[in-house]
Amino acid sequence: MFVFNVLNVSSMDVAVIGNSFGLSICIVLVLVLFTRCYLLPLFWGGLATNFLKSDNYSKSIGAFDHALKLSPRDARLWFAKGVALRRLGHLDDALASLEKARSLAPDQLRISQELVQIYRESRRYDDALAALDRLVDFGGAKLEVMLTRCAIEIDAQRFCEAEKSCDLLIATDDETLAPQAYALRGIARLMLGRTEDSLADFEISYLLNPRSIETRVYCAATWLRRQMYEETIVLCDSILNDSSTNALAYHIRGTAKRAIGLIEQGDQDLKKAIELKLSSL
Repeated sequence: MFVFNVLNVSSMDVAVIGNSFGLSICIVLVLVLFTRCYLLPLFWGGLATNFLKSDNYSKSIGAFDHALKLSPRDARLWFAKGVALRRLGHLDDALASLEKARSLAPDQLRISQELVQIYRESRRYDDALAALDRLVDFGGAKLEVMLTRCAIEIDAQRFCEAEKSCDLLIATDDETLAPQAYALRGIARLMLGRTEDSLADFEISYLLNPRSIETRVYCAATWLRRQMYEETIVLCDSILNDSSTNALAYHIRGTAKRAIGLIEQGDQDLKKAIELKLSSL
């Protein structure tokens, strides 16, 4: 009986030890998987994001690559890597990353917004417009999408389409976007050879938002064409007070000064405009 009890206890101890060992192995495996599948991607993703925020794009991309090796189906990582690549000017690689992000999260608004900009910068205008349509489907701001459509159609030199798109946006009577819509329609009409209509649009744009640098430049160009030289100079002064490196404002002011006999001052402005243009190349 004594021997039987000893053997019986020993068997129980072995079972307990075996169960404890198995449980320990399971815990270790869970910890390894948790570290690999969650903590490491989180670490590399956080590091990459910090590099991105500090404009260190090359290091950011390297860190995103580490994170993506561990978590290749994370749309957020593909999206952020695409943003970093775009800021480095690597548009083809950025596009590939963002299209991968879209395949993993097709209903994400921010991915489509970024794709619109990359398609536009790559001059893939049909793709950019298609991506714009998706923005509306995903709940993007319809009027802002309409404004972007006007700008892209002008980039693509589809001036008739741009004018119609601007007409639709202006018809919505949105006070926030109207100045930009009139300015864009003015460009489209100018390129279509309808000079007087375009000048009227530029002036309306300026009246609606006189603080906008873009609309002030358009209006200054309009006043210059109308031979309103003194008004043009004053307006260009206001532009250059807010944006001292605006080459076009220097050019317009220089031309206006020369027209009223301020030849030396006008030449200085024209020289400054050329210097700014060359420095931006």
